[in-house]
Amino acid sequence: MVLDIVLLGTEAETGRGGISSIIGVHRELIRREFPGANVRHLVSHRDNGIAGKIIPALYCLFCVAVIRLLGVLRKRPTLLMVHPGSGFCILRTCFVSLLLRCLGCRVVWFFHTPYLDRYLNRKNWRIIFKLISFFSEKLVFLSQYGADTFRKSVCVPDIKIGIVNNPMPGSLLCVGGVRFEGRPRGIQKRILCMSRLVRGKGVDKLLAAMPLLPEYELTIAGAGPDESFLRRYSETLECSDRVTFAGWLSGEKKEALWAVHDIFCLPSRLDSFGVSFVEAMANGVPVVAVDWGPIPEVVSREWNVLTISDAPDDIAAGIREVQRFESIPGHWASRRADVEYRFSPARVGQAYVDLLRGMGFDTTRLHWKG
Repeated sequence: MVLDIVLLGTEAETGRGGISSIIGVHRELIRREFPGANVRHLVSHRDNGIAGKIIPALYCLFCVAVIRLLGVLRKRPTLLMVHPGSGFCILRTCFVSLLLRCLGCRVVWFFHTPYLDRYLNRKNWRIIFKLISFFSEKLVFLSQYGADTFRKSVCVPDIKIGIVNNPMPGSLLCVGGVRFEGRPRGIQKRILCMSRLVRGKGVDKLLAAMPLLPEYELTIAGAGPDESFLRRYSETLECSDRVTFAGWLSGEKKEALWAVHDIFCLPSRLDSFGVSFVEAMANGVPVVAVDWGPIPEVVSREWNVLTISDAPDDIAAGIREVQRFESIPGHWASRRADVEYRFSPARVGQAYVDLLRGMGFDTTRLHWKG
C-alpha cells in the first residue's frame, strides 16, 4: 500500500436521498480506480440525536489520527476526502478536518450542500468557507455552476477547484435495452415525481400545474416534512383523484415505478446535482425540470425539457412538450446512452484521476512525488 484514502461522511444507503444514496458509489469507484490504495469509509454521523452527531465524529478523529500515525511510520501520505452535508454537519466536519490537517493529512473537501447559494450570501458562512479553503488542498464541486458560484464569493485560486460529478449508481448500469424495447410507441400521460418532500424541491409547483393537465396522472414517490401539506394541497386543487402518494420506495418497488411512468418531473430549485434526474434518464424516461443552477449540466436539452421557470403554466407546457419525442424512434435508448456517456463510472473515475494528479500524485502507481 502506498496511499491511505479515507472517505469521511454519512453511512451509505441509510438515509432517504442525499449523500447517503451516493457516497457508497464514490467509495467503490475510488477503490476501482486506485487498487493500490488503502480505501476506508468512516461514518462521521448517524441519525440518532446529538450523540449521533458528535460521538461518531470524535471516533473518526481518533481513527484517522491512528491511520496518519501509521502512515508517518511507513512513509506514506494520508488523503482525507470529506463529504459533509449542510448546516451543523459542515461545522462539525470543518473542525475535525482542520485538526487532521494539522496532523499532516491531505484534505479534499466535497461540496454536496444544495444550500450553497444561500450560505454564500451570509458573511459568517463566507468566513467559514474561507477557512475551509485555507486548509483544504482541493475544493470539489458536483457541477461547474457550484464551482463558479463559490469562486465569485470566496477568493480561491483556480488550481484549488475541482469538479467531480456524481457517478451513475451501479444498479442503473444493469438497466438494459429490453426495458426500452418494451415501451409503447407513444408517451403515455403518466408523470412520476421522486424526491424528498421538502420546500424548494418544487413538488408543490408540480401539483399546482395538475389542474392545467386534466388528462394526466401523477405519482409522488418520497417522504419528508412537507408530505402532509402536499396531500392537503392536492385536495385543495381538486386533483387528489389523479395524484398518488407512494411514499419512499427502494429496490424492486422503486424500479417498478420507472417501468410504468413515461415522464419524470421535478421542478427543483434545491439541488447541487440531482441524482433522480440521472435515474430517470438512465431508465429512458424524459425529464421535465427548471432551467436553474446546476440542473442544465445534468439534464441534457436534446432529450429532455427545461422550462424557463417553475410557474404552473410553464411546468404544464413543459410536460406537454415531452410529446414531441414520440416522433423520434428509439429516443428511450438515446436518452440512456447520453446520460451513461456523461456520468458513467469510467468518466467520473477519470475525474478522480485528474484530481489526484493535480495534487501531485503519480496515479499509475500512487506514489507520492517528493
